[in-house]
Amino acid sequence: MSNKLAMNAFNQAIKLIVFQVLLVIVCALTFLLIDGELSARSAVFGGIIYVLPNYIFTRLAFRFMGARQMKDVVSSFALGESLKLVLTVVFFIAVLGFVKVNYLPLYVTFSLAIGSQLFAPYFMNKKLG
Repeated sequence: MSNKLAMNAFNQAIKLIVFQVLLVIVCALTFLLIDGELSARSAVFGGIIYVLPNYIFTRLAFRFMGARQMKDVVSSFALGESLKLVLTVVFFIAVLGFVKVNYLPLYVTFSLAIGSQLFAPYFMNKKLG
């Protein structure tokens, strides 16, 4: 990634993913304190179902940068988005079909991870001190 603007955007996307991981940890700890280990594990699964495909999408979307590689950028972005959708569905099927979970922590954490994209920029751009 030689394009400075693209590198900045990639770094912001990685910061968002780190923020989402921290949010999942906070959710899991909260559910652990409130309802026990199964709920905490369910919250972690809910976070993984969203955050892992989002990370894979980010890696694919920023694989190519620059106007000369526009065709590669578009195809990589489309591949990343398609893979993100497929992985999310596969992860939901796997977790709901094969793992004992509490549904509320799973869905709450998944929903908060999705919603974090709306409020994360506020926290990421906040200057401390």
